[in-house]
Amino acid sequence: MQTYILRRVLLMIPTLMLVAIGIFVLTHLMPGDVIMIQLEGAASFTPEQYESIKKELGMDKPYIYQMGKWLWGLTHLDMGNSLWNNKPVTEEIFSRLPTTLQLAFMAFIVSSVLGIVFGVVAAIRQDTMLDHVTRIFAVGGLSLPDFWVGTLIILLPIIWFNWGFQTTYADPWEDFGRNMQLMVPAATAIGVRASASVMRLTRTTMLEVLRNDFIRTAHAKGLRERMVIYRHALRNALIPVVTVMGTQLSRLLGGTVIVEMLFAIPGVGRLLLDSITQRDLTQVQGNIMVIAGIFIMMNLIVDISYGFLDPRIRYGRL
Repeated sequence: MQTYILRRVLLMIPTLMLVAIGIFVLTHLMPGDVIMIQLEGAASFTPEQYESIKKELGMDKPYIYQMGKWLWGLTHLDMGNSLWNNKPVTEEIFSRLPTTLQLAFMAFIVSSVLGIVFGVVAAIRQDTMLDHVTRIFAVGGLSLPDFWVGTLIILLPIIWFNWGFQTTYADPWEDFGRNMQLMVPAATAIGVRASASVMRLTRTTMLEVLRNDFIRTAHAKGLRERMVIYRHALRNALIPVVTVMGTQLSRLLGGTVIVEMLFAIPGVGRLLLDSITQRDLTQVQGNIMVIAGIFIMMNLIVDISYGFLDPRIRYGRL
């Protein structure tokens, strides 16, 4: 097990390097000129002023030099300074990352609880009304955009109960109640759609496991139904579900942009959208790099979790 973990960690290094190179190349292929955007407020400017700003931002150097400098900075978490406000990119990201992590993990909890609970119940109560409703939601839920669900969450309380929605963000350590009033609806808007795929997969895998011989053997031994379902069937059924949930958490961390804008949450997604609008290349690179790093880490955690869910998987032999 230790050998497998070490091997996967070492493989992360070239993976992150290739991702970083790809991010740098793609961001520098974006159309437009960040210097011209910064000079929009000036009534007139000279070529000397243009070249001066270009040199100040370090954009007068060859792309290879700029890329090498950025890659070297990544080794000690130095992603440069923002082209827009000259603040350190790392500082800007990590000041907003806890907010996005909170939103993503709360959405993950919503999707996991709804998906697994209703998926298991639908499998146990196959072909009942509850099963039919669950399947309809599992199929239809995949087509529900997060922003549409979020808009309904904001509007319906106003229409039905004349209740104004809380739109002012506060950190949880400053005002926990106000933080929850904003983050719970936002997490629900993301988690409801995400739960559909978990629900559908949980139901399918549970039905497959429940038809296996060892489940019939467990019943023949006189084990209680609850023990058979939760100790034997669910544990085996969760292996493919964990894969989906792990990649889903990664997508949630990088897919909160629209919801953060809709609910006025100052997270990494909103920072990324603002930096794209401002053509702030270094900020865009840093945001995407952090999201990509989290995605790779989550894939590693998912692979390691297999060994704890299923003893038949022997990573030490790989």
